[in-house]
Amino acid sequence: MLLRRITQHVKDQNWFAVGIDFIIVALGVFMGLQVSNWNDARAEQTLRSEYLAQLTEDLQADIAEAADTERYAWTRAAAIEDVFDAAGLEKPLREFYIDGTVAKAPPLPEFTTDYPFAHNHIITNVPTFEETRETFDTIVSNGHFGLLGDSNLVRQIQQYQRQVESIKGFDIAIVETFRRLTELRSRHGIALGGRTTLQGLGQAVKEDPQLAAELDTYFLHSGSQAGLSIELQTAAKTLIEAIEKAQ
Repeated sequence: MLLRRITQHVKDQNWFAVGIDFIIVALGVFMGLQVSNWNDARAEQTLRSEYLAQLTEDLQADIAEAADTERYAWTRAAAIEDVFDAAGLEKPLREFYIDGTVAKAPPLPEFTTDYPFAHNHIITNVPTFEETRETFDTIVSNGHFGLLGDSNLVRQIQQYQRQVESIKGFDIAIVETFRRLTELRSRHGIALGGRTTLQGLGQAVKEDPQLAAELDTYFLHSGSQAGLSIELQTAAKTLIEAIEKAQ
């Protein structure tokens, strides 16, 4: 209809009316683009809010997972100390020299139980950290880091993920130690989750220096795992605070 009207105005050489028609067309195109841009911006803001909320949920899940990993690691370390006590040997060293300083483990929780095979079961336990990263992977795969609109926040998220990857890398080391320890225990007839008492474990460790050395290493790895878990919990809480400020 508008096109017919413009054509008629051209035929009539009514240039003023033609100009008015073109202005109307230009305004219509401009308003259409503006509405489209507004809708796109609103959709992006909605998606950004969803990403930030989901990231917060993922981080809270990581905090809970890291807390469980820490708790299991300390319990395992305490049980290992009991085994060395039962063997009549010195307890594993609670400190480690690195980068010119001596890192010391905090006091361990006392491991008490009436279950006769508890120590054998506890030192069998090797929980590895399982992060929740669905939202991060979605942002990466869709190339949506720009939607977050805060370069500092993006860097914090990326740094946190690198910290998670370092923990996953350490998990490989502790699992390998566990496997070697399992082989040594089986030579003494000690099954995973089997009916071996604390005294039985102590006797095996006393008779086998290699088993004692591997269990000592397992103690060190358990403490390191606990320490990394504590650091990750702190990092996750800091990142949640940054996300809350960005919302």
